[in-house]
Amino acid sequence: MSSGSSSLTEKNRKLMVLIIRLRSYLLHAFYKLRRQEASRVKREIEENKPPSSSSHKPHAPSPHQASNHWNKNSTGTPSPMSPTPSPAGSVSSQGSASEHIPGKLPNGNAAGSVTSASSMTSPSPGHGVMSIHQRYMKYFQLTCPLVKATELWDQADAEARCVEDFFNTIDKMCGPLAFHSKPQVVVRYMKYALEVLNL
Repeated sequence: MSSGSSSLTEKNRKLMVLIIRLRSYLLHAFYKLRRQEASRVKREIEENKPPSSSSHKPHAPSPHQASNHWNKNSTGTPSPMSPTPSPAGSVSSQGSASEHIPGKLPNGNAAGSVTSASSMTSPSPGHGVMSIHQRYMKYFQLTCPLVKATELWDQADAEARCVEDFFNTIDKMCGPLAFHSKPQVVVRYMKYALEVLNL
């Protein structure tokens, strides 16, 4: 029970519980109106989830990693991937020299042309993510009334413990309220409770 409601009179507490209960019922009814849409959005989220990282095939380690990943049983011989100096004039030496030429790649192509080609073929990374994000936001909006309705119903139950005799009397005359109660039952319940309170 909240500290702010501890100073309420008994009559005001009964009225407050009725109001909270009615708000909870209306929010749940509002959720039921859009329940099918919420189920559809949830199904779309499950169908369009990006593949998890565990579903990807494991890749071989990079050849530029430390040599102990490749030669665990090494006897002191340098790893084939270790940065040993190449003789002058060798193919590897010529390749390394070409790497230092601005705008050139080892195969002789211009770096700018490769960059532009890769940028033309790379897909937009944010489009699919935003679509999934929008679906999550839509699902949250559709299910938020249900969450709030449940919270209010629990709050009404907690507040009603202090005036339990009053609500037991109303329940015996009209039947206990529930989320699945028909609107006519809720109207009759509220009307009778207000009559008992002389309101």
